[in-house]
Amino acid sequence: SPLPHTKKTNTSRPGALNVHLVPHTHDDAGWLKTIDDYYHGASQAIQPAGVNYELDSILVALEADPARTFTYSDVGFFAMWWGEQPPSVRARVRALVATKRLSFVNGGWVQHDEACSSWELMTDQLTRGHRWLNATFGPASIPTISWQVDPFGHSATHAALAGAAGFDAVYFARADFKDVARRVDKRALELVWRGEPSFGNTADLLAGTFLAGNYHAPKGFSFDWIQTDPPIIDNAC
Repeated sequence: SPLPHTKKTNTSRPGALNVHLVPHTHDDAGWLKTIDDYYHGASQAIQPAGVNYELDSILVALEADPARTFTYSDVGFFAMWWGEQPPSVRARVRALVATKRLSFVNGGWVQHDEACSSWELMTDQLTRGHRWLNATFGPASIPTISWQVDPFGHSATHAALAGAAGFDAVYFARADFKDVARRVDKRALELVWRGEPSFGNTADLLAGTFLAGNYHAPKGFSFDWIQTDPPIIDNAC
């Protein structure tokens, strides 16, 4: 029972499910097109992607509704866009970052591969991205979440470096489909990852993968350009 002079409140209904929608980016700096093609939206016949339009629309959408937030990764693209913006737009973006409505994950210049990249390259590109964020928005903008949603395969080296760099967690996709299915069945999609035993628990990371097995939205919640689900029609008339 409640303590004297306190009021017990419970806004959730029995059996209610809280659903967290996390709008986020994953922008390839190199895959099917060059980084400039991806940024400017060129070579659309190869892939329909134009990062500069994405960032323009994010800014407008955030300012249209104060309840909205957005999570951005891949600083290399953001720095390209930032360099083209006038002081007035930069001030609007800084205000969104200061209020945590626009935040960053990973914060590397790119999202590095974990199979072929050496630890030196992993460290260098992450350092470059974090230095840019610190110089542009201050230390409060430095991410605490490592965001490895597209590399195929995940290494203890990355987990060890991420823990040593001060990240609290790493979220990844592209895990082996059999392992994902087993973890879904056992409700074990999240775990504590000790990438380097010699660090002890000082560099342990909360780690987790996605229910769908990749970074796309679950079926029925595909809001981006690849969606093929039928539209949601909620007009009662």
